Amino acid sequence: MAPKRTRGMSMEELLPPSPLRRKKGKHQARTSQQRSLSSSQPLVNSSRQPTSSVQSEQASVVRRQRAQLETQLSQQNVVASGDDHLTGQLDESEQMESEDISKGRGAARSISQWGTGNILHVTFDPEWKPIKANASLFSSQLGIIARNGKKIPLTYPTWNDMPDDILDDIWKDITDNTDAPEAYRFHCLKVVGNRWRDWKCRLKQKWYDKYDTDEQRLAITPPRVVTEQWKTLVKYWGLPKVKECSEMNKVNRAQGGAPHRTGRTSFAQLRNVMKERGEKTDRLSMFIKTRTKKKKNDEDEVFDEDSADIINQFNQCLEEREEDEQDELFREEIFTKVMGTDAHGRVRMYGAGVTPSQVFGQKSNYDNNENRMREELEKQYQSKIDDLQSKLNEVSSQLSQVMTHVGFQTTPEESGSGQIPDASSMHQRRLSVNSELQPNLDLEA
Repeated sequence: MAPKRTRGMSMEELLPPSPLRRKKGKHQARTSQQRSLSSSQPLVNSSRQPTSSVQSEQASVVRRQRAQLETQLSQQNVVASGDDHLTGQLDESEQMESEDISKGRGAARSISQWGTGNILHVTFDPEWKPIKANASLFSSQLGIIARNGKKIPLTYPTWNDMPDDILDDIWKDITDNTDAPEAYRFHCLKVVGNRWRDWKCRLKQKWYDKYDTDEQRLAITPPRVVTEQWKTLVKYWGLPKVKECSEMNKVNRAQGGAPHRTGRTSFAQLRNVMKERGEKTDRLSMFIKTRTKKKKNDEDEVFDEDSADIINQFNQCLEEREEDEQDELFREEIFTKVMGTDAHGRVRMYGAGVTPSQVFGQKSNYDNNENRMREELEKQYQSKIDDLQSKLNEVSSQLSQVMTHVGFQTTPEESGSGQIPDASSMHQRRLSVNSELQPNLDLEA
């Protein structure tokens, strides 16, 4: 049994404490009473309102408008982004939000038999990725579990900070409804953690980054989010250190390039289909498959320029060998040469949660695996070189025998070296033979 992890801190514990208010003295109390009396008198110019009151009024207006919009949407059960009456009540940002809702797909539905006592059968590949029947349903269910704020709170900075009792409840929910073995627990929790992190990222992009002030962000709670958790998230994301880390992550993410276009189909499912069709499933083939699509004339169309550039580099390297000689080790070497080495603990084209030891064997260090592949390639090349040298020596030996038979003598060095005499040396030997034969011919004459 794995040892218990050390519990991390929640966001509430990381937030700075609120400043305490000091007790008011008699003088401060008298001043506050005078201030309250003066504020109760009518203002001479109503346009001179404090900025904070104007912002609060704007926030309340936005809150009422959005509440009305949600009520109408829930009654109609459709998104009325094109309704003139509703769009007239929304400002520009709300119109954009309404369009986003209408264009995107809705929330995923839970498996109908989940929680009914029926056991769902799930098939896994060697890397513990669900494949074949029920794979898509099961993957969607893991995402639904990750987005359930009542079971998995959003108020933890990272997945590693999640308490053990919550992780145990997640795994119990899986085992109560599926036949997943105990060995799948680690991979299951890793997938749920990735979905939980992606859910937080989407919430931040759609409901936090697009607004300028916390009052606007707190005016409404995003769907499927607990209100108190949303308040904590807004405060936490506003911390200077968190903002700095977020900006660094945005820069790193922008350097990714060449995104795949498989949609909800996982790499494991796609690889399984390719195996059944008899197609190659190495990482180079998987990259091309996930970055291209078939046109009506059966030609491949690349989605973006970055993918097209990488695929062109693949094709240039593949031209070094005939297609029947392009074994898996050779294609893997090309993939690593073009794409570079993988990040520590990750393997491209296998999805989240798959480690190098699962793909390349028990050696967890990818450098060791790369050295092993290089040694295998060197052995193959050396074997071919030795074979060619043997054939060359055999041909040289046969040629030497033929030359000896017709009257040419070869030195041991020449016959053993495997070198073929050039035209000038053969001509000189022919002249010497003729000069030796000429006296004999004269005597006979």
